[in-house]
Amino acid sequence: MTTNSDNDQLLEVQPKQEQTPKIDTEDGQVSHESQSSTETESRLASIVFENLSPDYPKINAFSHFIGWAIIFVILLALNLLIDKVNLPIFILPVIGTLAILSGFYGYYSAKACGYFIGEFDILYKEGLWWKKQTALSFSRIQHIDISHGPLERKYQIATIKFFTAGGTASDLKISGLLNQVAESLREKILRITKKEFDAEQELSQSNQQIDPTNDQNTIEEIITEANGEKELEGIKND
Repeated sequence: MTTNSDNDQLLEVQPKQEQTPKIDTEDGQVSHESQSSTETESRLASIVFENLSPDYPKINAFSHFIGWAIIFVILLALNLLIDKVNLPIFILPVIGTLAILSGFYGYYSAKACGYFIGEFDILYKEGLWWKKQTALSFSRIQHIDISHGPLERKYQIATIKFFTAGGTASDLKISGLLNQVAESLREKILRITKKEFDAEQELSQSNQQIDPTNDQNTIEEIITEANGEKELEGIKND
């Protein structure tokens, strides 16, 4: 596990960038709107990702295995209990093999996942053979949801989902976090986004106060009001 000081050191070697939109990288290919590909690849290579819960690979393996196992049991029961059902001899061994392989894939794909909290965004990596890294800027996050499945509740882990404006589906989902890690992560990100929102509001208000168009509008209103008063005085005198 990396500490906050470690994360700060990693970020200090990179020039400060604007808050960036979501980035998806697959098979080592990186796309980014404000950073060059070389800078982005250098940053990703220097990042040390946090591991998920040690129990998560077992849960993910079971989730992948159980679907094929249920199919295997149903077909086996049909083959044994119903005389008219005669399955080809290779069907059950193939499904059993797929169930075992699927379980192994679920286990090792979960171990390949990790996350990193940066200064302006959260990064998540996944994929056993086809690697993928996703970055989501804090400034785009509108809502964070934490959920717990039956097995997750047993092992005290959670799934955290990040939602951005303009969509109903989550833009980023991280499964396998310990409950306390998920809660602290949500609080930390919401605290950061609130600070960014307050800073933007203060900047917007300060810009409005020094906006010359506002001063011009005020002067025009004063002149118009003065002219109106003069016209009323003239009418009264007549």
